[in-house]
Parts: sequence; structure tokens; C-alpha cells
Amino acid sequence: MDDPPAVVYDSKVVDAPLESGERKRWRGVTKHRRSGRYEAHVWVKSIGKQLYLGGYSVEADAAEAYDIAVLYTKKHEVGGPKLNYPVSKYAELIPLLDDDLPLNELVMSIRRQSQTYSRGTSTFRGVCRHPSGRWEARIGVPGCLNSYLGLFDGEVDAARAYDRAILLLKGSGAATNFDAAEYGTQA
Repeated sequence: MDDPPAVVYDSKVVDAPLESGERKRWRGVTKHRRSGRYEAHVWVKSIGKQLYLGGYSVEADAAEAYDIAVLYTKKHEVGGPKLNYPVSKYAELIPLLDDDLPLNELVMSIRRQSQTYSRGTSTFRGVCRHPSGRWEARIGVPGCLNSYLGLFDGEVDAARAYDRAILLLKGSGAATNFDAAEYGTQA
């Protein structure tokens, strides 16, 4: 008989079947009742909020998302943060989680790895299919909902228009579709 599916015991821990028949309890992971996906959340005491880290089809992926967020948000905790996996698993990542990294950028980076992150009709940032069949480029601008950049015959052309606009708006550190150096900007 197969193991029963993992069930939510509380808002922080989900049991996961192991090969030995035992169950592993994951921190920061819940199972969505309707979709069946595993969602990762982390409580951030400094802002007094719980942050959603994305939905995952595999529990272990959600557990990793939680761990990464905890390593950033609770790194100064006495005795170190409580993780799902040994801290050694994240040895290469830890140096990148410095205090200069804004929390919202870390959370968005984690969410982009989840299966529930909306990517629209295009594989490129800031690009979607227009009802005319052409490709539309838009960029989010502070104070505006979205700024329209134009319609393009090709998806790649729209992506490059987005890249140029985001580089002008945010500088060489912006997340682009293609290497920023292609636009004469040093990344």
C-alpha cells in the first residue's frame, strides 16, 4: 500500500514520507488543500509579517526555499536558525546573503524558482503576447502600474526593449533577459 499523501499538521510543518516508512517534518511548509502544492512561508519578526515564498510540487523544494529565507532573516539568531537541511548544504549560498541584499529581492528570487510563479505567455521578463499576435513589452515603474514599451514582431525584440528600459531605470545591477554587456552596460 502506498504512503498516504502528506498532510498539514499546522501552518509550519508538513510530514513527508521517507524511504524507511518514517515521516520527515518540514519547517515552513504547508500543503495547499485545493491545488495539492506545497507552499513555503517564513515569519519575519523584524517586519511582523509572514512572507509567501512560492508553491512547489515537491515538498523538499519548498523546504529548501524556507531554509534560504531563514538563513537570511534569522542569521543572527543565537545558536543559528533552525533549518530543514544541514547548513552545510547552503555553504556556497551563505556568502551571497549579506545585509546589502534587500529582503524583497531575496523573496522574489526565491519565488521565481517555484512552479507557481506567473511567467505569462513569454519565457522573457516584461514580455507577453498581445491579442494582435505580436509581442508586447512592459516595465513596472514606481508610481505607475506598468509602462508600455511597444509592440514587436519578435519575442526576442520585445525582451531586448525591456532590457534596455530596465537598465535605464535600475542601472547595471538590474535583472535582464540577456547579458547587460550586450547593451554597452557593465554588469
